[in-house]
Amino acid sequence: TLFEPIWFNYVSARPDDTYIKIKKINDSEKLMGLSKEEVITQLGKPESTEVHDSVYRYDAGEKTSYVGFGGHTYYKLYVKFDENGKVKSTSIEIYEPPGG
Repeated sequence: TLFEPIWFNYVSARPDDTYIKIKKINDSEKLMGLSKEEVITQLGKPESTEVHDSVYRYDAGEKTSYVGFGGHTYYKLYVKFDENGKVKSTSIEIYEPPGG
């Protein structure tokens, strides 16, 4: 096309500040090898823990879509620890709120 409509800039989902911050942390792998205490120092207390404290879950923000009726996609950061209590992996995953 010769030009893009003004609304084109709003078609894709826009991340909030929390998502941008957590994505940078995840992508940089700066948590790798840290202890649980060091992770808490960096990110604060996790909102929940899973599998006998071997996984910490944190809010990772949201993206807002402006297409159609719009909508929000929510994300969580999962920090997984090895048997020595050191971070072995991190991932950001879509989170479906209860009843959502």
